[in-house]
Amino acid sequence: MASQIPSPELDDVAAGVGDVSGAPAPMPVRRVVVVEDCATTAPPGLTSMLSTVVRRLSSGMSKRRATIPPMPQPKLYTELAEWWPTFSTPEEYRGEATFFKRVLARTSTPPPRKVLELGSGGGNSAFHLKSRFAMTLVDLSPNMLAVSRALNPECEHVEDDIRTMRLGRTFDAVFVHDAICHMTTESDLRAAMKTAFIHCRPGGAALFAPDFVRETFVENVDQGGNDTERGSVRFLQWITDPDPSDTSYFVDFAILIRDRAGGMRVEHDRHTYGLFSRAEWRRLLREVGFVLNTPRATLDGLGRDFFVGSRRR
Repeated sequence: MASQIPSPELDDVAAGVGDVSGAPAPMPVRRVVVVEDCATTAPPGLTSMLSTVVRRLSSGMSKRRATIPPMPQPKLYTELAEWWPTFSTPEEYRGEATFFKRVLARTSTPPPRKVLELGSGGGNSAFHLKSRFAMTLVDLSPNMLAVSRALNPECEHVEDDIRTMRLGRTFDAVFVHDAICHMTTESDLRAAMKTAFIHCRPGGAALFAPDFVRETFVENVDQGGNDTERGSVRFLQWITDPDPSDTSYFVDFAILIRDRAGGMRVEHDRHTYGLFSRAEWRRLLREVGFVLNTPRATLDGLGRDFFVGSRRR
């Protein structure tokens, strides 16, 4: 009986120049070490040695994973994910996606072709970006990936934690939209940045687009919703920071959902987001290896900072 043990993850990958031919990127290969039950086919000494190796590999990986606690999953990404296409439509992303498409196209020479999106959610950004780039989409939520697959069937989808994921290949550019807001500690933010850096080819770049930095944060209230064939959603969004001394703030959603039969339900969903200063963002990006080339931009009438880091050739 063969047992499969995941091989140890590398802290870095061999970097290659991105394929700009337009050919689809190969599907990721999950590496395993296959250890056969060799009790009757190998000398006792070899059997013991293999067992020791497997035991140490498993123990080492368990300890490594244990140092990073699981990422909380809000209702919108789990039990309410089926309502995401009604809660938030691709059309609402058109303006900022057009802006990000222009920024990504200017991050390297030649312009990027293969783009990795970390924390792609329901795929609304990718819906607009895929006309220009070959997109690989990564998200922790299988429910949101199912929504994205329906919207973007031609894109590659990967279920993984953006703090620890290692695909073993590089991309021309990495894009991290508001999923980066879920990094509420400096260690989590650094880990996500490291993932982006490792998956950038030499000469490639990563674009990070948080909702706020500390200097631009304001408490506010917003509302929205849509009507689709599935039903209707209306929501109130309330952004607050009860403790300005820490690195997090709250985004609370009061959500009304009406199905096609007229049934109504009310849900409260709290998201905890990270909040860091511009100086902290820049320091961490440099610490993981990026060379910064960060312009200042205004999106949707709001002065929102975004960060572009390049990987040296």
